[in-house]
Formats: sequence, structure tokens, C-alpha cells
Amino acid sequence: MLDTNLSLAKTDAQLKVSSARMLYYTAGAMLIVALMCWLFVWREVGQPIKALKNGTEHLSEGELGYQIEVRSQDEVGDLARSFNGMSLQLRSANEEIVTWAKTLEDRVEQKTNELNRAHDHVLHVEKMASIARWRRWWRTR
Repeated sequence: MLDTNLSLAKTDAQLKVSSARMLYYTAGAMLIVALMCWLFVWREVGQPIKALKNGTEHLSEGELGYQIEVRSQDEVGDLARSFNGMSLQLRSANEEIVTWAKTLEDRVEQKTNELNRAHDHVLHVEKMASIARWRRWWRTR
């Protein structure tokens, strides 16, 4: 049997330094991974959602037909394409309504002019009838 008395203080100190260093590296790596995940989510989800929000603001301000740039082929891209289609449909419907309103205004103006002419004609006929009655009355006197 061999009995040795070795000091493990130096090994314990190195183990403590290595453990601390490993803890710092792990925390740093976790921070970098978290930052990269945040950047990915911001780029892939945050920016497209912000673009959709800006698009709805443009529509609410009356800029019908506003289009959003479609950058992806995922659900957010589908949403952007749907928004673009809806925006174009709104512009088309608005143009149709404006055209119908203009047509109705023109027809109302035309019918008003016809009514005014008919009214003027009725007045003229009444005046002529009045004159004829007055002449008859005058002749019979």
C-alpha cells in the first residue's frame, strides 16, 4: 500500500476558473442566440406586420389601391397578397361608385332641365289661355 499526500488546491483552483469561464461562455452564447432569434423574428414577422399596419393606415386615409411589397411565400406573404387584392378591389369599387354618382348627377340635371322646360311651356300655355279668355270676355261685352 502506497500512501501519498498530494495537494489538490492547484487543481481545485483551475477547476474553479474553468467552471467560471464555461459559465461566462455559456451565458454569452445564450445571449447571442437570443439576439439572433429576436433579429430573425423581427425581420420575418415584425417588419411584414408593420408594413401591413402602414398599408391599412394608407387605406384609411383614402389612398385606395395602395400595394404592399410581398417578400415571402409564407402565411405573412399570403396575407400581404390578400391585402393587395382587397386594396385593388376597394379602388375599383370606389371608381365604379364615383362613375355611377356622376351618371346619376347628369341624369338628375337632364331631368331637371326637362321639367323646367315643361314648366315654362305650361306657363306659356296658361298665359295664352288667359289671353284667349280675356279676349272672349272683352268681345262679349
